[in-house]
Amino acid sequence: MLAQVKSLIEMEIDGIVVGALTKDYQVDVDFIKRLIDQSMGVKICFHRAIDSVEFPLIALDTLVSLQIDRVLSSGKKTNAIQGLQTLVEYSNHVGDKIEIMAGGGLKFKELEKIISTPEINRFHGSLSKLSPSKDPMFGEYLTVDENELKLVSELFLKMNA
Repeated sequence: MLAQVKSLIEMEIDGIVVGALTKDYQVDVDFIKRLIDQSMGVKICFHRAIDSVEFPLIALDTLVSLQIDRVLSSGKKTNAIQGLQTLVEYSNHVGDKIEIMAGGGLKFKELEKIISTPEINRFHGSLSKLSPSKDPMFGEYLTVDENELKLVSELFLKMNA
């Protein structure tokens, strides 16, 4: 992973998304420190691995001490809407030290609730759907839901008008 991150940084990316836990589901501080040392100042987002830790507020404190920029989480639930109250708790806990990004199973119809939650000002959504494969042997696979993408684009255009 470190070699991949180094390659990406050499391509002048703006940020990386990583998550590293120890065998006992704690933030892998040693690994994250090594990652930070070679990140050359690019923004770092700690992904939904945070949803697997037993004590997320302690993990958030650890990430604050490591000066991580952003945390992507579903609030330990299947999706960010179900975990929204927990995400608000996370945001209140860290204040402006880390951005909390709501993610996990977000669809257009749920964005209004996320956007209207003042403590959460970032979100991540794949806007995906299951599509049948052209070859029945392979079943279904995830693709971008073009209708969802269109609705979200229109929402942002309205918000920025």
